[in-house]
Amino acid sequence: MKGILFILLLTFLAMQVQAQKKRNTTQQESNDFSGQYYQIQHRVLTHAIEYGDSPTAIAAIFNILAVMPGDTAIKDTLAMLYYNQNAFEQALRLGKEIIDNTPGDKPAILEIVAGSEQNLGLIKEALVSYEKLYGLSKDVGHAYIISTLQYALKRYGECNLTLDIILKEASDKSIRVNSGNGQMQLVPVNAAAYNIKGVVAVDMNQKELAMEYFLKALEIFPKFLLAASNFEQVKK
Repeated sequence: MKGILFILLLTFLAMQVQAQKKRNTTQQESNDFSGQYYQIQHRVLTHAIEYGDSPTAIAAIFNILAVMPGDTAIKDTLAMLYYNQNAFEQALRLGKEIIDNTPGDKPAILEIVAGSEQNLGLIKEALVSYEKLYGLSKDVGHAYIISTLQYALKRYGECNLTLDIILKEASDKSIRVNSGNGQMQLVPVNAAAYNIKGVVAVDMNQKELAMEYFLKALEIFPKFLLAASNFEQVKK
């Protein structure tokens, strides 16, 4: 997600520059210093993001808002920067503010809110946010996250229904899954879905069914470390 957000940041900044050229500059013309300072801080912001310097970029945004409080659209960039810096409390608070005060759907900001809630351990809240996000995106990656949150809340029936939706789409999408040793592995989403079905079956004391699901996951992706480990544990 963070790589996508970085691209969104650069795209948003390009749009900001174009919008600034077309914007009514009455306020800036009445105060040359404010106008020049605004432009300077925009250049600082652009260069800071290009070099991955989040603290400088965040400082530049606050400087921009100090002389141009009406430039509230730049808060989208601030929310993305907070999230990329793992400042999830700030990202969540700002993301909610943006959604509450902006008409229309803002999927990128909703994803920041959902991801921040998940990272802060607000599982129920994250589930609600990801369900809203999936309603907009129809992205099986979001559906997969929903299934993991449903599993964490022990909503096994809902979890299996979500996994069935993923499997019906027969997607070739791949997602990153914790392999169990702290490392992430890129795995086909269908294999990941079968793995969670297996884990749910284990929790429901359906070990034979669980082994079938783990094997299906391994048929799709033989190098799936987590599914192989789960299979061996149930087999013992």
